[in-house]
Amino acid sequence: MSEKIESPNTAITIPNQIAVRPWAKRLIVWVLAFSGFILSCVAAGSCRFVQRVELEIFDDDAEASIEYFGLFQSLVGGACANLNGASFESSSSASEKAAKAFGVLAALLGGVAVFAQLSMCCIKTNEKSWYAIGFVLAICTVFQSFTFIIFNSPRCKEDFLVDPDISGKCNLDEGGAASISAMLFYIFASVGVFLVPAPSGEPLFNCSGLALTHSQEPLRTVTEVINSVSFSMQCMLFQTECCNTD
Repeated sequence: MSEKIESPNTAITIPNQIAVRPWAKRLIVWVLAFSGFILSCVAAGSCRFVQRVELEIFDDDAEASIEYFGLFQSLVGGACANLNGASFESSSSASEKAAKAFGVLAALLGGVAVFAQLSMCCIKTNEKSWYAIGFVLAICTVFQSFTFIIFNSPRCKEDFLVDPDISGKCNLDEGGAASISAMLFYIFASVGVFLVPAPSGEPLFNCSGLALTHSQEPLRTVTEVINSVSFSMQCMLFQTECCNTD
């Protein structure tokens, strides 16, 4: 349907709705999932997931110091270092281990979902496989949210500090912001999978047919190649009538 606007000189037709191809919609879903995967990797590898502020109180003054750490690394001297080598020593607690595990799982499953969506351009699939990707992306959202269990670790609790004159507080930093963004992209991609029509019919790129075409080409032996080259050289050197044969 379209609306027709008439003017004294010309008639302009304005469409009411612009049709978007299903593969374009699936491409948008893939971009969302890929963005979530990248941000999930950034969050897992960041050394500034948490900002820990220590406030040391004196008689009439206070001094604050800031330390940064992530799931696997900490920021020491302006560079990322292994978390075990940080200036603050702490045994890996259950909360830290859980945050690390869920951070890695979210990134791995996100990569699997992105690769599966990309492979559908060449491989014929069905609705079940398409909707399975949506469930995987939903699981990625849940796993990514579990990375914030790190705030329950002893590093972010005041009882971890022995000195009663020092108080500590943990805040969200760059890696944590990346983790929140990854959650949003994962959940948008998951919802998009169920809203966008599943791939049907032949894939966008017929990769298997292309490989079959190449594989069906006749292969020549080494002897045939040598004979062909020798025959061509004789034609060029002696200019015989064989060069003019069809």
